Amino acid sequence: MLSSKVAALSAAERPSYVVRRDRPSHVVRFILVLNLLSMSLKAYISEAFPWSPLPFPTTVFANFSDFNTSTLAESQRRYNRRTLPTLNTYTFDSMQNSHVLRHVFARTRTIPETDCTTDAIAGIPGAMYIGSSARSVICQCAASANMTQWHLRGGCYYDKQLSQLNGHTCVWVTAGDDIIGTDANETITITHVYTPMVLSPTFVWLKFLYRLSITGVVGYLLHTNYNVHVRELERALRRYGHRRDISGDWSYTIVIGDPTVLVLAHPLVTLGFVLDVWLSTDNVGIATLRASQLNDPLLMFQTTLYLSRLVWFAYAALSLVNMQLKRCHVEHRFKAVDPTIVAIAVTIYSFVLSWAGQNVPLLVALFQWLYRLPVPASRQNEELELILSCSVFTFMITIGPVTYGFFAMCLERVLPPHPGISYHSQSYTNIKNRVLYALLHHGGCSKRNEPARLSLGGTVHEALTQHPRDKRCVTMSWRATDCFVLCYSEDRVLDTTLRLSLVASVDPPRRAARGVTPEKTSEPSVYVVSQLAQHPGPWGSDTSPYSFVHPATGPTAWCL
Repeated sequence: MLSSKVAALSAAERPSYVVRRDRPSHVVRFILVLNLLSMSLKAYISEAFPWSPLPFPTTVFANFSDFNTSTLAESQRRYNRRTLPTLNTYTFDSMQNSHVLRHVFARTRTIPETDCTTDAIAGIPGAMYIGSSARSVICQCAASANMTQWHLRGGCYYDKQLSQLNGHTCVWVTAGDDIIGTDANETITITHVYTPMVLSPTFVWLKFLYRLSITGVVGYLLHTNYNVHVRELERALRRYGHRRDISGDWSYTIVIGDPTVLVLAHPLVTLGFVLDVWLSTDNVGIATLRASQLNDPLLMFQTTLYLSRLVWFAYAALSLVNMQLKRCHVEHRFKAVDPTIVAIAVTIYSFVLSWAGQNVPLLVALFQWLYRLPVPASRQNEELELILSCSVFTFMITIGPVTYGFFAMCLERVLPPHPGISYHSQSYTNIKNRVLYALLHHGGCSKRNEPARLSLGGTVHEALTQHPRDKRCVTMSWRATDCFVLCYSEDRVLDTTLRLSLVASVDPPRRAARGVTPEKTSEPSVYVVSQLAQHPGPWGSDTSPYSFVHPATGPTAWCL
């Protein structure tokens, strides 16, 4: 009697299965999440922290004439060949909050006004920001028979955004080569000094707190939309195994996915990051100035990191396009992009665009015209208005990924179809995950390359590829969020690989509108997660022929 009770108790209280996390995937996820969490605070690689010592406040002048005369003379006194290091083309004066850039121009002939942008202006650091007065001096100097008579000639002007002062710029000409320190013939040095406005401590602290709040929101979304579900999956595997009808001593390894797209596809979060960038347009302008300094690798790296924040323009555009595609029911016209490719492309493109805006004559002329266009004729020599040019720059950043999505889908329709895709395979994921996993595996961090007897899953991706209207996010790929469960039998042989996708990748309103819901199926899944199976329902060719026909008996966010 006692022995039977003990046997029953032993059967009821079966020991937990061993569940481990795959170390490379855990490391990759940690790196990716850390990068995402630090995205807003990454700005302080270039910006000063709120508690940093404040530079000297900018002097206020009664009129523009006094400002121009006094500021130009003071800038020339501070920044010349005697005060700046030899061979130095960029200097940041932290006490004056000024960025000093120098460029040597050696001509072989006099340059007429019509060729000034092409032969003289293009190539000057900050060429796109050169105002009318400074441009006139440079062009007249380049056209003059005697360049030395333009020594110390130049001008200062205000930089404004929506009529609010952003800072001021001074540009002037000196005879000779100030970078080397020689008085060469037919050679001038053009010095460009940009001094952003000193922001109030209150604004700087509020921006810092805003960035901390964005970081908190990102962390909360990652935890509630992904980390919690991974832990639930671990608990279910530890208690039941991968199937509810198994016996024996099984063990499991979970290859965790990349949850960052859950944040990147969130329209409110992406717009929050866009606002953060727009609150720092002066620092974006400084980063574009620094993009001209190709001879300083460390400064280039710092500039590239700061400009990488512009990727949020692209993510916000993709999120808004996704909403519009679903509203118009034209999801099939867009091919989802890999968020990693978008990040890499925008980072490179924004740096190249910043450099080209100072070196390509057509872009130099375009941006100079955009800066002058909103300014009244009476103040053309006194100020630049940044809003229109910044808007065009933003548009140039966002249009690339959106155009690619539409173009790639059009191309896919005319090209021959690809051979069968193994949706259950670990290779069917984003490029970032493939590269990082491969690097870690070659380093001996994992031993999960052995083939499994049975590979299941990926059905969600196959179904959503056939019927994009059921996608929650049409514009960005969710493949990287999938988890893989490696199921090892008693002798530690890999028996089964399960690819698990988030149920959240399916758009619930669209599914409900078709009357295809998990509640219609009475037979539960034999696995610890829901199982997607084909359904021969009598729907038209534009609707989905599948359903979550085997729901899990317990709560789960995953589907096989």
